[in-house]
Amino acid sequence: MPSARPSRKSAAKPKKLYQYVSVPRAEAIADATQAAKQQAIAAGAVPATVDVVDIDELPLQYAPGEATRVKVKVVGQMA
Repeated sequence: MPSARPSRKSAAKPKKLYQYVSVPRAEAIADATQAAKQQAIAAGAVPATVDVVDIDELPLQYAPGEATRVKVKVVGQMA
């Protein structure tokens, strides 16, 4: 019986820091999502297959201006 070859996937999870006082939350998430997708595509993912699988927001209490670290994880099939 032939063994099934596992599908190859590319993943990207860059972290970006935003101040929600000056950048709206939705805009920050959209920017982080775009950066993650571009990173996955640069690593060899097929653009049409890149999907968001996780978004993490971590408020930084020690930083002013409602600073928040946003991480967006995307995955896509390798070319």
